[in-house]
Amino acid sequence: MIACHLKKFLGSYVFSVFKKVLRVYLFHTYLAQKLATMKVFMLVVSFFVYELVFSQSYISYVTGDTSDVITPTSFGLCLMGGATEEDHAMRWFLQKSGGGDIVVLRPTGTNGYNDYLYTQLGVTVNSVETILFNNTTASYDPYVLRKIASAEAIFIAGGNQYTYIQYWRGTPVDSLLNYLSSVKKIPIGGTSAGMSILGWAYNSAQTGSVTSAQALANPFSPLVTVEQNNFLKFSCMSKTITDTHFDNPDRRGRQVVFLSRMLSGTGDSARGIACDEYTAVCIDSTGIAKVFGGYPQYDDNAYFIQVNRIVPNNPETFMNGQPLTWDRNHAAIKAYAIKGDTLGSKTFDVKSWLYGTGGSWQHWYVLNGVLYTTPGTPPDLPLPVTFVQVNVSTKQDVNYICWKVMNQQSIKQYEVERSIDGKIFTKVGSINAQRNGQYELVYSWLDKNMLAADYYYRIKSLSFSGESNYSVIVKANNASINGEIVITPNPIIHQNFTIQFVNQPKGLYNVSLVNNSGQILNSFSINNNQSTYSQKVKLESKMITDVFQIIVKCPDGTIKTMPVIINGE
Repeated sequence: MIACHLKKFLGSYVFSVFKKVLRVYLFHTYLAQKLATMKVFMLVVSFFVYELVFSQSYISYVTGDTSDVITPTSFGLCLMGGATEEDHAMRWFLQKSGGGDIVVLRPTGTNGYNDYLYTQLGVTVNSVETILFNNTTASYDPYVLRKIASAEAIFIAGGNQYTYIQYWRGTPVDSLLNYLSSVKKIPIGGTSAGMSILGWAYNSAQTGSVTSAQALANPFSPLVTVEQNNFLKFSCMSKTITDTHFDNPDRRGRQVVFLSRMLSGTGDSARGIACDEYTAVCIDSTGIAKVFGGYPQYDDNAYFIQVNRIVPNNPETFMNGQPLTWDRNHAAIKAYAIKGDTLGSKTFDVKSWLYGTGGSWQHWYVLNGVLYTTPGTPPDLPLPVTFVQVNVSTKQDVNYICWKVMNQQSIKQYEVERSIDGKIFTKVGSINAQRNGQYELVYSWLDKNMLAADYYYRIKSLSFSGESNYSVIVKANNASINGEIVITPNPIIHQNFTIQFVNQPKGLYNVSLVNNSGQILNSFSINNNQSTYSQKVKLESKMITDVFQIIVKCPDGTIKTMPVIINGE
């Protein structure tokens, strides 16, 4: 009815044109509706796929045999500079797996390592599995933990080292990696960010990357985020930090700053291993590091860097907001540079940090924020400790042995040895070393088991590396008792100690505790009404761990000064 009225009103020709326009309009409307429906469908499919992938805490890619095998392995650490994998170093790494199951860990990327490790290097392995971590939850997933625990080799890909730290530190993955290196003894490797987290210390990059210029201008810049001894702990990396992409850009300056921050924490030593982009360092269980690389095609180096062992060795200017100065006679840092080859024929001993083959020593130093390098010499070998004084005194059938040391370096403990003839000595006691560094320290030990009238004593120092050194020999005559004032224990613990007067005149004694600046921190008086007298003392306020002096003014006006250590913990 409507069409007839329109035909009459518009005419036959105009009406035919109108019908064509209407048909086109209706077709486009239909098509638009279909397309809208399809867009919604695609959005739903995309969302479903996204949820399927990323609602999982990890993604796994497996190449090879999915059944687990157990093969004989040997520990090794493979550190790669980051540009591309060094094939010869990777073969070294795979061979230590015994042909077992290789697990690649990464926070980004896909399965690019699978075929490379499984078929392209010519080393037969049972399988290669890449586990992509999407979030921290993967570090607690039973499947992920089982795969890591059963691996015969672990390789950590590049990415962002802070992501690894966020995902792994303090989780079962952290514990497993330490277990695999120390107990199961499998090879572990990493490139770029994966190498950066394999040190005892590391720059977390929590606030972003830091350049050499930024670090040298202010070693306490917020971009310098050095942490130590709270993540991965491989025995061959003690007090060592790593760095990668070392020549692109030049990262020597920031490495020096990292070492300065480490030294302020360790007190005695700090070391670094750094790789230019086309270089790899492979450390075996004996501590020998082989350097692989493509020299002369790539003029790249691996660097073994350490703080000069001759004290004082700390930076001269080391303050927040000021450029670093670390000179020490133009030899603050000793670095051994090696250009790697395909055979890994050039080496460095990371057990002693003294010997290398095929490389050259360099000296690095910093003046007002500017790094300088010169040809250098091997590390000097200072005495691990200097015995300043050794004394022995006798009171009430007890021998009191006291010794003072300076420049204590890497000392683990002291042993007290005794003899009745001054020739044949036996160990009668030991004390753990307190704090390594360029400080004057005082130790004491009481010998209560005396059977002879005369005894000879000497002190033996033992370093962490097994080196030993002896003090002079002193003699105690138990037939006579000498007068003295004694502080026990020394070191003082929990602010409590006893002051003993042995064969001392009666009267009033004024006692002061003085710090190294001469400031009196505590003072009190003791009325000694006996020739031999003891009084317990508790310090009024908590002290920091340091060396102090106790000064006693005797009734006759004489002054006696005794060095003491206060353990502030």
